[in-house]
Amino acid sequence: MKKFGALLLACLMMVSALSFSASANDYGIMPCWNNTNDLIIAHKAVGTTACCQIDMNIAIGATITNNVIRLIDVDEGRIVKTWTNPTMTVDAVNTHSFYDEVPGITNGHVYQLTIQCQVWRNGVYDTISDGVAAQY
Repeated sequence: MKKFGALLLACLMMVSALSFSASANDYGIMPCWNNTNDLIIAHKAVGTTACCQIDMNIAIGATITNNVIRLIDVDEGRIVKTWTNPTMTVDAVNTHSFYDEVPGITNGHVYQLTIQCQVWRNGVYDTISDGVAAQY
């Protein structure tokens, strides 16, 4: 439970950073997406298990399609696990959350958690393709 709290704290810190960058739009910087407000990708090792989490806050009425999430062992150049159109929980503020654990990772390796999807609303879609690497 303590380790989950640390992951949650890391996510909150990332949200703070994203909130700051979103406020930069007041200065004329164009947003990256039309239908996607925030994207948080976080993962870490707990022993030899990878804890993977993705949170996407999308516009009201938008839907996520063609969603593929991957955990990649960068050192070995191999895909450890792929989730195709995974179930994501949705909270009251239209944040879609994914969480899963992958056992059997190798400590000392660099892993990357990636997401590729489309976020559709009113016939317009955002192409999301992003990832975060971390050494376990």
